[in-house]
Amino acid sequence: MKRWLFRIGRLLGADWELKLGALVVACGVWLNVLRSMSEERIVRDVPIRIDLPASLLDKATILDPSRREIDVILRGPKSALERLEIANLRILHRVPREGIAYGEMRRVLLDRDDLQPRPDQDVQVQVGGLEYRVDHLVTEQVPVHPDMVPGDDRTYDRVVVKPRLVEVRGPASVFERARAVRADPARAAGAGEIRTLPISGETLPLGEDWYDYEVLPRLLDLPVECRERRVRVRVRVSVPRVSTRIEAVPVNLVLPQEFDLVVECPKTLPLVVMRPTAREVRPEEVFLLLDVRELRGRSAGPAEAPLEVRLPPGLDLESPPQGVRIDETGQMRLPVELRQR
Repeated sequence: MKRWLFRIGRLLGADWELKLGALVVACGVWLNVLRSMSEERIVRDVPIRIDLPASLLDKATILDPSRREIDVILRGPKSALERLEIANLRILHRVPREGIAYGEMRRVLLDRDDLQPRPDQDVQVQVGGLEYRVDHLVTEQVPVHPDMVPGDDRTYDRVVVKPRLVEVRGPASVFERARAVRADPARAAGAGEIRTLPISGETLPLGEDWYDYEVLPRLLDLPVECRERRVRVRVRVSVPRVSTRIEAVPVNLVLPQEFDLVVECPKTLPLVVMRPTAREVRPEEVFLLLDVRELRGRSAGPAEAPLEVRLPPGLDLESPPQGVRIDETGQMRLPVELRQR
């Protein structure tokens, strides 16, 4: 062994020990490069949760409420990506030192330094951007102006409806763009009569830009006052007198999937049609949806008692024709046989 080392040293010349050490190191680096080049490199697209710092949580509003995760592309050797615990990865956005102005909308480009814990250096990280608006969550009293809809063929004149305030919670900067919303339609009432409407987020047509609003549940009382002619008219409801008639429209019964229904004879549904505002009602447009709760507890078999169905004021029409409503006094008695599937 010493003889071979002596021969290699004579070939390398002077400083042969130093040159021999450099040769060994070069061989090790070359073997490592060959191994990394031969290893399979893969690309993974993984969703990673975004963690905003506590200093931003009380005033930052992410523009897309569904984006609590962001797609991150990881490229690198298969062994390095397998060592990453994807469940522990987080995107941590740090607050910029220069601060953020109130109401400012920011688009932040995230990089590999925002990925915690940081992966190996041989893993490439490609992260998308994040948009958010820095805001303050406030609660304001917003006036609600209801839409009046006539309830019969009488004529109301000089009807005044006082708007009421509804508590709405949301970003302060959006409040500056819109200050009034409307409630669901209310039927015209007599002098001094008070109508109560429930107000919620579904009854206020806030539009696409209002998704981050939260309407606090409450009721809206509408004192309807008939004023004298000298009083300024704020809401005018005028109902034309039209001829009304009752039509019998065939009903298509719709049941839950777990029940079969056998009807002894075809049934029709009385509709009050006001001409000439209403278009022709096609039978295929009328559906009567039976509530599952009405069918629970009934035993299956041919000797079924008639099923009484109350006609709701707003029958399930795919597109309710203008001037058509249900005869509110009508009821249906359906001799049926229930067979549970």
